[in-house]
Amino acid sequence: MRVGVTGAIGSGKTFFASALSEDPRIRRLDADRIGHEALQPGSSLLPRIIAQFGRKILDRSGGVDRRRLAAEVFSRPARVEELNAIVHPWLLATLKRRITRLNHRPGIDIVVLDAALLCESGIASMMDRVVVLEAAEAKRHLWLEERGYSLTQILGRESAQWTPEKKKQLADIVVKNDGTEKDLQFQAHRLARIWLRALQTRE
Repeated sequence: MRVGVTGAIGSGKTFFASALSEDPRIRRLDADRIGHEALQPGSSLLPRIIAQFGRKILDRSGGVDRRRLAAEVFSRPARVEELNAIVHPWLLATLKRRITRLNHRPGIDIVVLDAALLCESGIASMMDRVVVLEAAEAKRHLWLEERGYSLTQILGRESAQWTPEKKKQLADIVVKNDGTEKDLQFQAHRLARIWLRALQTRE
């Protein structure tokens, strides 16, 4: 089974996806981390990214400084589209390969894809289940501010994503993150048990 987990920035999607993958039969893929590979020295996409955004976004190693790139991209929505046009086709192909590889690995019954842009990129169509995390805006913003994000940075990232309401239209399951981390972990473990039992029954 392929499960996509997404939500607005600060909604708790990564915590939830990680909690799902605490069962050894479930493996998590972090789409954001895989996407960062496109920004490293030696990446086939790096020349195109430099051509589009300039050498000012590079760090000392010759890779992309993500903070500099974020400052450049999230200040103007059109720049987000330019970056996505370069990275998304590569990311989609890479995720397909890695998901297929895990699907054929003995002992792994569920692959969980943790992806901020699951819906926006079209990756949701590859999933058997789409889970959208929902959290109140005030809670999300407070959590992000505690981790060093300015309100301008938060709003910039939100503007580059679908609204929570639009994401929910593609959801098979909406998980409300309105309690503690333990509550959220409990919901993840419960869903994992349900899916794993269903797969065993199918066998």
